Amino acid sequence: MEPETLLSAGAAMDDRADPVAALDQLLDGLPKQLTRPEKLDALERCALLLARAPLGSVDVFAPPIRHKLEFNKDTVILKVQQVRVGSGGSSKSEAPAFEPSAADIERATALLRDPGITDRFIHDMAALGVVGEESNLLVLLLTLVSRLLKRPISIVVKSASSAGKSFLVNAVLSTLPPNQYVVFTAASAKALYFRTDPLKHKVLAFMERPGAEGSDYQVRVLQSEGQLIYSVAEKDPDTGQIVAVDKVVEGPVAYIETTTQATLHDENETRLFSISLDESTQATEAILLEQGRRAACPVDTSGDSVVRVWQTAHSLLKPGEVTIPFAQRLAQLFPAKRVRARRDFPRFLALIEASTLLHQVQRERNTQGKLLATIADYALARRLAKPLLEAAVYGATEKTRKLVDAARNLADTENPADPTSVTITASKLSKRLLTSGWSKKTIQRHLKAADQAGYLDLHSAKRGQDNEYRLADVHNESSLFLPSPNELETESSDAEVGQPGQGASNVDDAPNQAPLKQIGEVRQPGQEVDGEAPLFDFGEDVPPAFRDPDL
Repeated sequence: MEPETLLSAGAAMDDRADPVAALDQLLDGLPKQLTRPEKLDALERCALLLARAPLGSVDVFAPPIRHKLEFNKDTVILKVQQVRVGSGGSSKSEAPAFEPSAADIERATALLRDPGITDRFIHDMAALGVVGEESNLLVLLLTLVSRLLKRPISIVVKSASSAGKSFLVNAVLSTLPPNQYVVFTAASAKALYFRTDPLKHKVLAFMERPGAEGSDYQVRVLQSEGQLIYSVAEKDPDTGQIVAVDKVVEGPVAYIETTTQATLHDENETRLFSISLDESTQATEAILLEQGRRAACPVDTSGDSVVRVWQTAHSLLKPGEVTIPFAQRLAQLFPAKRVRARRDFPRFLALIEASTLLHQVQRERNTQGKLLATIADYALARRLAKPLLEAAVYGATEKTRKLVDAARNLADTENPADPTSVTITASKLSKRLLTSGWSKKTIQRHLKAADQAGYLDLHSAKRGQDNEYRLADVHNESSLFLPSPNELETESSDAEVGQPGQGASNVDDAPNQAPLKQIGEVRQPGQEVDGEAPLFDFGEDVPPAFRDPDL
């Protein structure tokens, strides 16, 4: 069959036909030699079918599409997203409004009233093919919800190539109404200025960091200021005079990007929470089993109802201001040594706010109509905060610090008397970490990140040879010691901070009405209270201000 005949037959295919079977037929019938326009036409037809196919089908069909048409998975994902939102890649056409049925609203309302809504999300994402990544899923969920805040959360997903970053992000984005997010693979410096569809309270997602670099400045301003203003010279049609016209793009927006880089430029890094995927051998084995299951049963519609109920739930959530009665106490404990803490602390509060918004039908409001954050919201944010905030405290991600630990063990083994004299290379570490799923390329990326963070010193760099590092003689004096939820809930009633009727809020207007009280007890390293261990255990390095003078 000729390519044009095949594509015409595909275009005339009955919409009620099985899209998986149609995809198999389309790909099997493609000739070996196709022109570039014919490949583009075939990709368009594949995207139309994948948009109707069960979730997870992109993973199944991405390899044969790449083999036959020479388009990578990210390109396929973008095409499918464009078909689903009806934009065709153009900013002139906004995605159609999401219109849930009465039955959808009933199910979504029950979901929003469920105290275990976050557990439901993890369970439902498993139905969409996501394996593990429970904490990362919740961080991404709160990021989606934060689009409704004045200062939304921004996330960068860091992991090696093929780790599943795009799949994870797209699976989570699929739970939003299609008109609530915009996906890019690349954007020019001025692209955002000339979009005609509104971006306010939406999620912007860039698939891979290089595609976001052209619009870096614009995205940073949109994150920090909540809007873009671009002044251009245009001819007035009435007077014929050249006049200045301001093009305004209103935010705020939540922001997600993915990258294989271990570190970003400080201008970007301080605006983003960093999360990393599990790259262990055990995680890979679990993912392979799930991929095999889906390939054996490709027509699996169990995820469709999951997507619909979450899309409806998100459409029912409303923007609102949140008051955090205990925010001032948290500010006293947040590490202030690094300047970036001025951005990290409001982002930690944003996690609490996003949890409150997610549970808005379960939360009370104060006399000003603002939602009141609870200890449960703090408990969720605190649990998720450890890997997110350690970058602020230690200057490196958890994975980079794990590599530093391995480097220290290597140095201590080779020369216990003087470990700082031991030469550390990627080859040496790869032998020690071979069974842990660390590739040499991943080790090289994190060695570079450890050098930039000051944990290692670059001793020698020669072309064609491994870079040689040595341990840096550093002692991290920063620490993050946040109280347990039980401590925050049972804080002493006779040691108040502030006056009754005053409090702390993560917005810049009126204070909240909830009284703020001092926590009466601070735990020592390793000490448990009510069965809960500290968020961070720093051994003997707890700052003097947090030490019990009687110990």
